[in-house]
Amino acid sequence: MTKEEKVTWELWAKRKAMLEDELTELSALLGNRKCKNRDEVAAEKAKTEHALAFIDAALSGSRTALGVLQRLKIPEFEELETIAR
Repeated sequence: MTKEEKVTWELWAKRKAMLEDELTELSALLGNRKCKNRDEVAAEKAKTEHALAFIDAALSGSRTALGVLQRLKIPEFEELETIAR
């Protein structure tokens, strides 16, 4: 693994943890019978699951997937990382 790949791997490992937390929250919302916008929450949960599957592939050794993640710019993640510093 190159230095660039290692930096990307570490960054996406953190982002994966954030998405896992989000998935837990979405699952809890869907478990609540009073949940409004069930369809929207279910759609967001599905998107999060797909993103996690791709990230898992990258973190498990797929250099192609890791290369894709290196090129991604996600404003929400970048904003959260700036706040955390």
